Amino acid sequence: MNACSLPLLAALLTLAPPPALAQDAARGARLYLGLPGGEASCVECHGPDPGLDRNRLLNAARGPAAIDEALRKAAAMGYLAELLAPVDRADLSAFLALVSAEAEGTTPAEAWPWGLEFGRLTPGAAGAPQAVRLHNRSAGALALAPRLRELAPGGAAGLSLVHDCPALLPPGAACTARLGLVAGGEGRVLAALDWGDGGAALRPVGVAATVGTGPVAVAGWRDAASAEADGVVRLQAPTLAEATATLTLRNDGVVPMVLGVPAFTGPGRASFGLEAGADTCTANAVLAPGAECQVRLRARAPALGVAEAALQWRNDGVHAPLRRLEVRALAASPPVGSPPPAVLPPGAAPAPAPAPSPAPVATGGGGCSRMAVSPGRLDPLLPGLVLLAVAVLALRARRAQPASPA
Repeated sequence: MNACSLPLLAALLTLAPPPALAQDAARGARLYLGLPGGEASCVECHGPDPGLDRNRLLNAARGPAAIDEALRKAAAMGYLAELLAPVDRADLSAFLALVSAEAEGTTPAEAWPWGLEFGRLTPGAAGAPQAVRLHNRSAGALALAPRLRELAPGGAAGLSLVHDCPALLPPGAACTARLGLVAGGEGRVLAALDWGDGGAALRPVGVAATVGTGPVAVAGWRDAASAEADGVVRLQAPTLAEATATLTLRNDGVVPMVLGVPAFTGPGRASFGLEAGADTCTANAVLAPGAECQVRLRARAPALGVAEAALQWRNDGVHAPLRRLEVRALAASPPVGSPPPAVLPPGAAPAPAPAPSPAPVATGGGGCSRMAVSPGRLDPLLPGLVLLAVAVLALRARRAQPASPA
């Protein structure tokens, strides 16, 4: 190669596109919830439910270039330009692409919630266990092997995972993965839950917590449903009718707690809502130590079966476990007074229906029908009327004859 060709080669290399970055959606799920340095990440502005596309978040699903554009145009995001390397932007875009596809119903399964946050804990403290549900909405079985991925040194320290997901999840079935956390030293706990190599097309779930010294607020549920073994709020109502329940949130910590925004996630999230009222939990409400607030949960029963979702409520301390919600459509009740359906032994044929009874004889109207004795018999009034008519005609004929001459 001569010296004259070197400038040409350099120019061609400058014009060539950069090599594509390998995208890691699990790492992007973790970055959505937190950055290793503790800086505010995407969840602070776009919320714990990225599927809502708040502030046009899902534009970033188009690729890293869309994130670059947002960092240039949105002043509030400018600080991220120095914190997010090109590989970070590629991973975030890969995660949000799966979020967008899942929200549109084009992924083989759906998982909820979108991310798990334990909140702010002190060293050695145990966070409330958090659960993730996965539903197979495809026509085939899904190969699953849920696992925690440690995406930074010490990023998953203190985390534990148990699950009831089979190796092959049948169509229409669901399983649950439960995560626990015992906080270690100060710093960030950042990891991601993915579904194994067979579930590479499924959206991973980010996991985050902050460990620091000093007193903290501790959120916990104190309603009747939270005292049950699984803590699921189960409601039922007639088809498309509403049911309600009152949930109570309490600050069990030693400092005031500031509530963040609530979020419904899951396939049935459109069936649930919160009703505002006096003494209710609201975003930015402050709960003193030992204080509690209530919120009215409204649920609309589906046309058939069960609608399922989860409620998360962020705060500035230790987060309460998410609440699993279910509302079931009641079967239509038979009319009052109707006999119960007959139960036949196996193989028995139902008895033939009785022959219809003859139509009853009409009793209304006028004339002879009111005097009918029974069908097929002569009406006794009819002969008399005939004789009377003959006599009248004979009398008229006699009167019509001309008189004889004198």
